[in-house]
Amino acid sequence: MNATAPESESNSNPSADIGPQATPEPPAVSEPTTTEATVASQSADTSESTSSGDAAERTPGGSWTPPETPHKPTEDKRDGRINDVDIINKKASGGGYSNFDLQVGANTWMKDVDPEPEVDGDPYFAVEINGTLVARTDLVPFRKQGSFKVPVDQGALQQFAPGTLKIRILLLDIDKQTDDLYGEWTDTIKYQPA
Repeated sequence: MNATAPESESNSNPSADIGPQATPEPPAVSEPTTTEATVASQSADTSESTSSGDAAERTPGGSWTPPETPHKPTEDKRDGRINDVDIINKKASGGGYSNFDLQVGANTWMKDVDPEPEVDGDPYFAVEINGTLVARTDLVPFRKQGSFKVPVDQGALQQFAPGTLKIRILLLDIDKQTDDLYGEWTDTIKYQPA
């Protein structure tokens, strides 16, 4: 499952690709970078998700803590920053999947998007399933063509009945009062608990 949105963003310095910590990057590379997005809500077993890990391994007992909700209402600044999404680490179960993660291709470059005194944005991803927030990453680095793995905890999925689930991924910028929405992607997946 792959969705593509046009990129309409022009940035002030297209050759630079540095994160919020102003860490220099190697010279421009034509390939997108893959980054592991750390999920802010961790399961009780405190295991870290890794790009080689399976969603089922993160919450063996099904214990899951809902992530912190974005500051609402969000300000809509959508501009096609989520380029594509792949549903990865799918674990087949019956006629659907019991677990999965998301690989998000996005432009997270947020230089000078906020008013003074903090002018650089603080990008992160949030995942909703059927309107319920199930995952939220820590801040992700600035990338013009980044690729970010967003784990979906098995415990988060267990609250849903078998059937078609609507997945919604949001690219947000943290602000003090309301978070800004810069990108959105939706699709469905057939869920079948193991």
